[in-house]
Amino acid sequence: MKGEFFIGLENLHHITNSQTYRLYIHLGYFDGTFQFASYNNFKIGDEESQYQLESLGDFEGTAEDNMSSDLDALFSTIDNDYSGCAEAGGAWWDNDCYTAQLNGKYNDIEQPMSWGGVALKSVQMFIRASATA
Repeated sequence: MKGEFFIGLENLHHITNSQTYRLYIHLGYFDGTFQFASYNNFKIGDEESQYQLESLGDFEGTAEDNMSSDLDALFSTIDNDYSGCAEAGGAWWDNDCYTAQLNGKYNDIEQPMSWGGVALKSVQMFIRASATA
């Protein structure tokens, strides 16, 4: 798949509430390096809860854990900016505007996609069902 694709918050809500899902984030930097962040129990709320980030679970990765600080945040967009961060960094779950901004603009100095305040060249987010015991 090439280009940008977003599954949609309502679909993501239904998927992540059907069973336990892992979120895997692949981060590409402008210096050619890559890191990953993974959370073993990713779950978001429904439209009534403003798609609140309800659960992340345990963190694993080579990148820093920059999403746990956004736990319980509502999904902010420019037209529903609960955090005051959407205008500056794109739609996202934000309690802190610059820890994780994966919907920022590509290669934009003022509003970049970023992780921990460092601009990203690329980002991919995947979810998959966690293995059951």
